[in-house]
Amino acid sequence: MRSLLIACLSLVIAPACIITTGAPVNPDMYLTVTFDGRGCDQASVSAIRVSFVGSDIGSTSVGCISGPIEVGIPSVVPGDYTVRVEAFDSRDLTFVAYSDTFALRHTLGGTHEYALDLLSTTEVVTSFVFASAGQSLPGMTCAQAGVSTLEILVDGTQAYRQVPCTTNGRDAASLSGIAPGVHDIAVEAYDADGRKLYASSFGAVPVMRGANDLILNLLPISTVRGGMALSWDFGGLNCEQAWVSTVSFTLVDATGAVVGSYNAGCQQAPLTFGFDNASSSLTPGLYALSNINGYDVTGGLLYSASNVPLFAPAGRNQAFLVHLQ
Repeated sequence: MRSLLIACLSLVIAPACIITTGAPVNPDMYLTVTFDGRGCDQASVSAIRVSFVGSDIGSTSVGCISGPIEVGIPSVVPGDYTVRVEAFDSRDLTFVAYSDTFALRHTLGGTHEYALDLLSTTEVVTSFVFASAGQSLPGMTCAQAGVSTLEILVDGTQAYRQVPCTTNGRDAASLSGIAPGVHDIAVEAYDADGRKLYASSFGAVPVMRGANDLILNLLPISTVRGGMALSWDFGGLNCEQAWVSTVSFTLVDATGAVVGSYNAGCQQAPLTFGFDNASSSLTPGLYALSNINGYDVTGGLLYSASNVPLFAPAGRNQAFLVHLQ
């Protein structure tokens, strides 16, 4: 904008009207920010931060209660600007729910208004693991846990039904339509017969615009126990061929804590920790045989193995054949 200074002088000795053209005045910039065409209250946005990338114009933060957010930036030098807008979620004031970058051309000639709409395109890829004994990680895979499908509920209303636990060889699901923001997510996991085995809820899960990768650790429901059935061989030989009379082993959980030490006649295999047996069932999760030994009738050690990985799925007995050398 150019200002015109008109100075009219009425002095008797030099009557005149002098017109001068002043220096350019930088125009103001006004931004109106919406979120998928919605106001901040509908999009659960509490505030935005506007930054000019590569410019000495400082960032501006503006709070909002309802409607579009309006930002006024006075006296901006004309030119091309890259403007970045970040929107903060109303449930977690440190979480950026939306963010986008806009190219604006600011020119001379009055006040300039720009409408900026931040879109909520999201991609949420949720990976699943299933709790180990005594801790949530590491966890079992879908196949180990015996999980076929999942039911996922977002904020108590947005439901995803019959979600496959494994897709394209990965224990994960792609969920569309989740708006940026902080959400509550509840997950239930079912086996192929429709039995619910695992269930967990996750509060205040942040989802931002763009790609999101979540890992959800699911815990077994309290009424379901895990089990396994152990058999063994000795370099490919059975008990009689290998002259093995007794077998002893120590079972540990995923934390390394000892579950128990056991002795059994070699011919007693399979030795079962039954999921439906209150005295022998296990908490679903990962386990290991820290050591397992085979002895002859005199107690002489003939065969052994160590650090043998095992797992106890919820609601069934997983069979293992342990090879001693």
